[in-house]
Amino acid sequence: MKYYIARCLIIIFVLISIEAETKAQNHYPQLKSLLQSIQQKYAPDSHLAVFNVFYRSTQSGIVVRGEVDNIEAKNTVMSAFRKNINVEVFDSVQVLPDSELGSNTSGIVIIGIGNVRREPGKQKNFLLRH
Repeated sequence: MKYYIARCLIIIFVLISIEAETKAQNHYPQLKSLLQSIQQKYAPDSHLAVFNVFYRSTQSGIVVRGEVDNIEAKNTVMSAFRKNINVEVFDSVQVLPDSELGSNTSGIVIIGIGNVRREPGKQKNFLLRH
């Protein structure tokens, strides 16, 4: 009986969490298209730039989380959110590389195949393929 009650409580908690996420998406449908347009501007190709931003509704407002590699992209997202909705917006977007790394922001990567494209974008023509 104890396990049955514990399972029911867990299921209720999960359903409430899913509902809160869906509520944010439904109450602010313009934010999704807004994020997509900002991503097209700052990171049209995910191979060349980092733009992983999402939002979640809370009781006190909207929390914007994720990672970007450009401070201008972060500032654009935050100002657009604050301009388009009338609830408090909390900034939890991290700009990469992390400042804790200092000057250690380079590395060596070995990959078997490398593609170079004429223009940024996943659907663009290849210029060089190794």
